[in-house]
Amino acid sequence: MKKRMIMTVLAGSSLLVAQNGFASDISLIPRASVGISHYSATWDIAAQWSDWGGDGNFNVLDLEDDLLTGGFGLTLAAGKFYFDASLEQTIEGSDESAEENSREMVTRDFDVFAYALTMGYNITGGLSAFGGWNGHETSVSSQYNAGDFDSEFSSAGWFFGLSYGWAVFENSTFSIKAAYALLEGDIEGEELFNDNTKVLVSSDAGDAAGATIGMSWKSYLTDSLSYTVSADWYNYTYEDFTNEFHLVEGENTRPLPTETSTSDIDEESYTFRFALSYLF
Repeated sequence: MKKRMIMTVLAGSSLLVAQNGFASDISLIPRASVGISHYSATWDIAAQWSDWGGDGNFNVLDLEDDLLTGGFGLTLAAGKFYFDASLEQTIEGSDESAEENSREMVTRDFDVFAYALTMGYNITGGLSAFGGWNGHETSVSSQYNAGDFDSEFSSAGWFFGLSYGWAVFENSTFSIKAAYALLEGDIEGEELFNDNTKVLVSSDAGDAAGATIGMSWKSYLTDSLSYTVSADWYNYTYEDFTNEFHLVEGENTRPLPTETSTSDIDEESYTFRFALSYLF
């Protein structure tokens, strides 16, 4: 029946992968999801200041919190191919930690927005290949005694991987996936001090390579309505960001020269989701 034939498309779209085989006709499968994500990220800068003298190696951000998340997706399946688009947004999380040099307590509020476009193809049996373009943005607002620091870290790039699915009982599928991503990131930041002076920070072209793994269980509630329980993990390390700093005093802006200034970002996420999908 069509439900049995299309089941692996639904399992695949929740993992951004495809599984056992697709219906010969075209099917449209919207979905909505909720979940919780344990997200962590650190941003470190290494700089040698030309006009101030000496080296400055310091931690700019150190984030970690459990974030509630919600998302929407849409899968178009035809034959052995499928195309998927997804959006996901977390609620705002918070992290309080001591600043590395002064030991001053800093409160950081942040959220994460993610998106992906995926194409998958069933190779044979339960084995499928998939690939596409994905990205995300992490927005952070930091408050401390001397002022505020707002920043946004964004990255995007290609990913590709393999998946495998097993039929369990008549109406259920268990699936696993592994993917590899090649990403490029950008950072923008603005530090506003209590005396109304600003330091603008920009960093671009930070490259990352990282892995994603995941698993899911999918089952039908009716002939058209199904649910998925899934778990995903990723870890990315971005290196070789090139930094630029500008000091803003009133209407005057001047660069703060450095002989060298680079950034690294380490990012990790564990996400558990529950999704409902409907087969048209």
